Amino acid sequence: MLGIDWSHTRDFAVHDGKEGAILPLDRMLARAREDGAVAIEAGAPVSVLYRLARLCKVFLVSPFAVAQERERRGLPKMKSGTEDDLIDAGIIWALGQQPGLAPLSLADDRLRLARLYHEYLYALKAYKADGQLQKAIKRHFGDVESGTAFLVSQQAGDMERRAEALKKEIVLFAPKAPPSLLRIKGFSEWLWAGIVITADPRLFPTKQAYRTYCGLIDRKTNNHKFSRAARYVYWLAVDQFIKQNTPGYRELYDQAKEKLAAREGYTHPHGGAHNRVATAFANHVWDKVHEHGVAQQGELFGAGG
Repeated sequence: MLGIDWSHTRDFAVHDGKEGAILPLDRMLARAREDGAVAIEAGAPVSVLYRLARLCKVFLVSPFAVAQERERRGLPKMKSGTEDDLIDAGIIWALGQQPGLAPLSLADDRLRLARLYHEYLYALKAYKADGQLQKAIKRHFGDVESGTAFLVSQQAGDMERRAEALKKEIVLFAPKAPPSLLRIKGFSEWLWAGIVITADPRLFPTKQAYRTYCGLIDRKTNNHKFSRAARYVYWLAVDQFIKQNTPGYRELYDQAKEKLAAREGYTHPHGGAHNRVATAFANHVWDKVHEHGVAQQGELFGAGG
């Protein structure tokens, strides 16, 4: 068995009971497949748990138990992340040896939701790609009734219908969002599900850490985990705010785009404004989730989660 510590650094701390190492995601997954079983904190991102559960047995360890074991051993938290992460990975490995732990099942609501959402994103991206291909065919060849154009159009329709069907299924498994978020015009349960899966705000102690993980800050994120999936979900939310003229956010977008367009040499005012709105919304989501006071993952997903 491996003990795996997930933190806010780019890589994962992995411990086999004898020695530890800091590994990137792909090597961590390869080690997990080779070993056949891992113990990891229950608060790890759902997308990571899903990928691990497809490769090996996954046993969840309470983060509170990890903190208590550190205290029992007289190991205070340190500021240097790497050494701290390796200590936690060793503790997680030890706690994973305890009898009575049941492996996480792919039928778990959290993992089922992760699978559905990743299928949805695949269908959505395929639909958008087909749409771009249709535009390219029309731009270069005009309104032609060719076999290729027909097939692309048919495939785009299939992907759109698949994405819409998955959205309805996602809503059935999605945890409840703070009510104030659902009152925002353009925001919905399926967007909330994407946020929980890709970047659950409860896992981040500060807004700065959360924005960094979502890739929504200007400075470099080379030393941090940076989830493109999380950023994409926030971009999807901003798309809805722009289309539906959501009060506050549409005005923020227009103002930011106007200012950026006036900058000499600035070539992508839409993208810059889009990112600023996404950043503002991510801050708001973090605030509301922590204000909501949901402390345990089980509370968010229900007793079966």
